[in-house]
Amino acid sequence: MKGEREMTNRSGSRSRTRAWWARVGVGSALAVTVLACAVDAGAATRPASSRPAARGHAATGKPIVVGYVNDDTGAVGAFPETTAGTEAAVKYVNAQLDGIHNRPIELVPCSDDATPAQAGSCATRVLQHNPVAILGGVDFATTASIPLFQKAGVPYIGGLAFTGPENTDPTSFQWNSITANFSVMPFYGVRYLHAKRISILYPAGVGTDLSLAQLMAGVAENVGLKKSDVTLVSYDATSPDMTAPIEAANKTSPSMIIGITSGPQCVTLAQARQELAVKATLFLPGGCFGKQLNAQAGSAYNGVYGGQATAVPGSPQLANKPAMKLFYKILQAYSPKTLSSPLISFAFFGYGDVINFRNVLMKLNPADITSQTIIAAFRHTVNQSNVLGPSFSCAHPPISQVRSLCTVASGMYVIRNGQSVYLGAYNPGPYIKHVPGIS
Repeated sequence: MKGEREMTNRSGSRSRTRAWWARVGVGSALAVTVLACAVDAGAATRPASSRPAARGHAATGKPIVVGYVNDDTGAVGAFPETTAGTEAAVKYVNAQLDGIHNRPIELVPCSDDATPAQAGSCATRVLQHNPVAILGGVDFATTASIPLFQKAGVPYIGGLAFTGPENTDPTSFQWNSITANFSVMPFYGVRYLHAKRISILYPAGVGTDLSLAQLMAGVAENVGLKKSDVTLVSYDATSPDMTAPIEAANKTSPSMIIGITSGPQCVTLAQARQELAVKATLFLPGGCFGKQLNAQAGSAYNGVYGGQATAVPGSPQLANKPAMKLFYKILQAYSPKTLSSPLISFAFFGYGDVINFRNVLMKLNPADITSQTIIAAFRHTVNQSNVLGPSFSCAHPPISQVRSLCTVASGMYVIRNGQSVYLGAYNPGPYIKHVPGIS
């Protein structure tokens, strides 16, 4: 059955993220890599056993067909780790948790390549199997797929909300978004670090990045700063030297600098700040804090802050949490190769979506699990638990213009001695009045 359900080959070059940094706008990259914050598989406690603890029995009832689309390949970005985490979670739920009221989840995956043509094709293929819902993955081309799901009356649940229809579609329900990941940084800096002046660095010529900079500027002003206290500074995203951007950002003597950047440029930005002895606290997107980048940055990363909606496997406070330990056990049992991936947080992202989806559907009558009952169930969620993440409430979207976002709360981390120290979850929602590019 799995072979019949496989839509396309999910193999891809391990250099995919390197190509991504080079070929696309930094903001697009960051929108996804925020989820890869501080990934250090070795920092988390490894399971002693290769099998997850048994908590129930295998589901034997009528399958619940669920579609799934993810950018597993493609020049823009490829994230098979998300698929690995999703599939591992489905196997675990079906084998150990009695599925959903003894009904196993039958996952119908389709591998996208981040292009509208392939996204539309994937949507059409998945819908041929009559799924009751679609689990979102990392998908840059939802403008071509979600309209087809909406027309079919099939809800789109989870995934990562960029600036596409997943933010506003009435049958889309999201708890991970770039709106949350970027808004939380100026909110935290002004409210809790008492920043009086902010400079926001963004790559020139990329509309998404300018929108993110404007979003953060708006949040800072709504928290209490004056418009004149926030400066937006553009820079050349291809420049190997970040000295000039840091100097430009520091001209207004800010107490806080936020850099919209990614990959190796994160390191050079932090190093330039250190070499110039700039006193402003540096904030970088979560995707800047991977194992390799942390090692390259060394002391330049100490005291650097970042925001991320989902849990960070490498965070010392979360490594020994039962939910995080269970995640590692599930990967060990069903996708052991993913344990060594530098993008293991994408696996946690996919895993969490499946568990959240199951938790909501467990409230339904097993004989009446349809697209419509699932939509109704998610529309009525209030303070719904989220796997090691902020709870979400789809019944009361925090931003009226972006009704598909069930939460804009996000975790805050600070780098100390090469590790991401979890500071807690924060909600900038009341201070988001406008989302450039969406509302």
